[in-house]
Amino acid sequence: MPKISPQPRKDDPVLGEIASTPANASILGGIEGVKKRLAGSDERERLAALEDALNYDEEGLQIVIAALQSDCIAIEIKAWELLRDREEPQVTKALFLYDPIGPSREAEYRTLRQLLEKGNWQEADKETKSILLRLAKRQDKWLRKEDILKIPALELVACDRLWLRYSRGRFGFSVQAQLLENQGLDLSNSSHLDERSSGFQPYSQKRLFESFAKTVGWYVKNDEPKVITANDIVYRKKHIPFNLSSPRGHLPLTFELGGGTWTYQPINDDDYYMGWGPDSYRSWDWGSCVGPEIVKAFLAYFHQCSQRHKSAKK
Repeated sequence: MPKISPQPRKDDPVLGEIASTPANASILGGIEGVKKRLAGSDERERLAALEDALNYDEEGLQIVIAALQSDCIAIEIKAWELLRDREEPQVTKALFLYDPIGPSREAEYRTLRQLLEKGNWQEADKETKSILLRLAKRQDKWLRKEDILKIPALELVACDRLWLRYSRGRFGFSVQAQLLENQGLDLSNSSHLDERSSGFQPYSQKRLFESFAKTVGWYVKNDEPKVITANDIVYRKKHIPFNLSSPRGHLPLTFELGGGTWTYQPINDDDYYMGWGPDSYRSWDWGSCVGPEIVKAFLAYFHQCSQRHKSAKK
């Protein structure tokens, strides 16, 4: 592809009057146009501008290198993809220095990084669960809502960025959070992390989550659908391979972070005669967090953490 001059061409559009452009007018063409588009709020336009930057020789290349430190994860990942196969010395150095987790957490994430580098997605998923349980001091148990809140925000963001980097943006908590919100579920709603929540879902939310699960290659099953919606369990579709051909957002399997214990509760006569038999049903004990409940709680907390991380960097 021929290189493009960093100066705007005569047919490039400008902001301002066409007949008489002020000296300080914002040019949409040329390298200044790329910078302006990158500073905008439209993510797709910013991604396109980042690709266009490589048409502007060294100055454009430096723009893409600088994007490795972007507050926007999508921009950061796009920059990495644009640079990873290039051989210029400045690019090689930038990629060597670029690290989504940093040296302070290298020991904690060394095994996970190695598994992701090798494309061993199944073992990487297990290692991710192990890290999160360890951070919450719940080894060999499961995460309750109160435990989720104990995981340091930077650790969650670091773990997510490793998944994003090595999956080229296909897997990670941020991908799942985005897909869940795309279904219409508001992760900024504090009720997802309310420990007093029983796990019951309004019918509308139940359908939203089921649609999300289908999108990422999971499914929801209720062992006792006539009795209690809190018994919804999330499973992975076993025919889906552990590789990059699986649906976007398929990994990590965040539903496996949950768990609990249950007891069987008797059904009273009124319930029985309404067709809810048999005479007892399984009820999760206090402190259990399973199925859609653990996924929504965990991703809601991740959403909070990622927003705080972006604010802190500004």
